[in-house]
This record gives sequence, structure tokens and C-alpha cells, in this order.
Amino acid sequence: MGEATPVWAVVALPLLLAGLTYSAAAMDAAFRLGDGPAAPLREGVRLLVQQRRRPFAPDVLLVRIGVICLPTAALLAATVIPLGATSVWDLPVGIVWFNAMEVVAWASLWLTGWGVNSAFPLVGGYRFLAQGLAYELPHMFVLATVALGAGSL
Repeated sequence: MGEATPVWAVVALPLLLAGLTYSAAAMDAAFRLGDGPAAPLREGVRLLVQQRRRPFAPDVLLVRIGVICLPTAALLAATVIPLGATSVWDLPVGIVWFNAMEVVAWASLWLTGWGVNSAFPLVGGYRFLAQGLAYELPHMFVLATVALGAGSL
């Protein structure tokens, strides 16, 4: 049997970690703000009491549609993936369905970025859509070519 941990180690370790954390925050504040060791506490209180920022006039309907469409598209795409010899939904055009659900996922992310009515999510949505198109179009062409060569979609 191993020895029990000493009581002083159980008490000292959290105090040591708290002291190191506070001293790191105090040094960071002293270097950046020049306000001394009280700056981290003041900054922590400011972050706790500041009001939540919301963009002006977000389109809540678009955001909700985008957020709901993403997991829905993922579930619908998973229905045609074969698990063993069978799948949940055996479609004759399963590859086309899977690719269509991937496009819905890309579009739902763009829609969510658009609906927030803020610059950064909008730019992120457009970047994600551009990357999706650059990936998805060749992906669809390759899968369709292989499926046509095999004689089955």
C-alpha cells in the first residue's frame, strides 16, 4: 500500500497555485497598465459586470434557421452512410444526397454568419462558403465520376 498524502501538501498546493496565478496576473497588469497589483482584480470585476454586447438589428430568424439546419443536415447525411451491409435510408442516389446535405451544412454556416449582422461573423461565413465551394465542387465531380463508372449512384 502507498503512503497517504501529507496534510500540508493538500493545503499548500492550492495556495501555491493561487499565489502563482495572482502573481502572474499582477505582473502582466503591471507591464501592460502600470497600475500595480490591484489591476487584475479590477479587470476581473470589470469583465464580470460589463453588459453583454449585441450587434444592431440581428436577424434572429436567419440565425435560428442556420443553427437548426446544421445538425439536421448532418443527421440527414448520416442516414445514407452504410453501417455494415445496410443503411438507415437506402437511396438509389445516396452519393448525391450526401453531397446535397454537405452543401446544406455549408449554407447553414453562411446563413448564421449573415443573420448576426456583424462584420466578423459575416466575413467568417463568406470565407467558410468560399472554402466549401472550393472543396465541394471537385469532391462532387470525383464522386459522380466514380459512381458513373461503377454504374450506380
